[in-house]
This record gives sequence, C-alpha cells and structure tokens, in this order.
Amino acid sequence: MKYLVRIAFLIVISMPYMAQAGWLINGRFIDREGNTILKRYFIQDNVVKVETYNLIYICNLKTESIILVDPVNLIYTRTTLSEYRIHMRELKLERLSKLLALIPDDKKKEYDSLYRAQIEQQIILTENSGDSLEISIISENEKLLGHKAVKYKITENGRKKEEFLFTSEINISDQLDMNAFLQYAYLFEPDDNTIKYMA
Repeated sequence: MKYLVRIAFLIVISMPYMAQAGWLINGRFIDREGNTILKRYFIQDNVVKVETYNLIYICNLKTESIILVDPVNLIYTRTTLSEYRIHMRELKLERLSKLLALIPDDKKKEYDSLYRAQIEQQIILTENSGDSLEISIISENEKLLGHKAVKYKITENGRKKEEFLFTSEINISDQLDMNAFLQYAYLFEPDDNTIKYMA
C-alpha cells in the first residue's frame, strides 16, 4: 500500500512538468449573406487545429501532416501538404481537360497555358505584390484583453477590407510559424480573401 501511495504522490508532483499549454483563439466572421460564423484556433508547438461548423483541420507545421474532418458528413482523411496539393492539382487539371475539349483547336494552346497558371495560383500561396494594398493606423490607444494595442485598417484598391487590433505585448511566434500556416489555410479556406494580404 505504501508503494502505491508513493507512486501516486510522484505522479501528482510531476504532472505540472508534463502539462503543456498552448493558445486558444475564439473568433467570428460574417459571411457575404450576413451569417455569423464562429471559428476557433488551437495553437501549440506549431500544431494548429482550426474549427468551424463545417470544417475541422489539424496541421502540423513541422511535419506537414494534415488531418481534415468534415463534421457534417462525418468523414476524415490524413494526408500531407504536398499530397493534398498534388490531389487538388489533379482535380483541377481533369476539369481543365474537359473544358479544353469545348474550345476550338486554334485557341487551345493559349487557354491551356492561361488556365494552368491560374491553377498554380489557386494551389500555392504567393506573397501579395502589395501594389494596391495599404495598411494604416487608425488609433494607437486601444486595449485588447487588457493589453495596449494599435488599431489598423487595411484597404485594397481604395476599398476598406478590414480593421484589426495588434499588440506587441503578447508573442506567440514561438508557437506558430504564420507563413507556413497561411499555406494550409489558403488551400482549405479558399473563400477567405484575407489570407492573400496576410501573406
């Protein structure tokens, strides 16, 4: 009995050393139809889990492994970033071959190269050229969860895209490689136009 008590005591004492903490970020956005969609990010050691009502994905930014879950249809898959890109490219090229069958022969070559370049742009996130993107400070005296923050506005081609708060008092860069994560988000959330200018 004494032996079991000692083991239990050692386990309880060592639990804080085994416990790990990460970040949980709750957010929401409003889609084009005016629906509010809740979104949660779980971030720890370059592993990110993103949850929305119709999509859950977990990506390990170090190993490039991915778990995609469709909670509506109750299916999931395991893959990697490069395998998923290859699969998406194959699907899009298959659609392209069907489209090219409808185009006159004299214009096929022109459209083929044009659409192939467009497919690559849809699969691989490139840096924003920044030609029409403008980020400006709105206010420097904001508070975000008790931290001093600066409020920014992003405009593209003179049209307001979004406002956001930024604080330098909290740093999660050791937990998350944002440039790597945006590559995943670009593939899984093609409707999210903010990803392009975040890059």
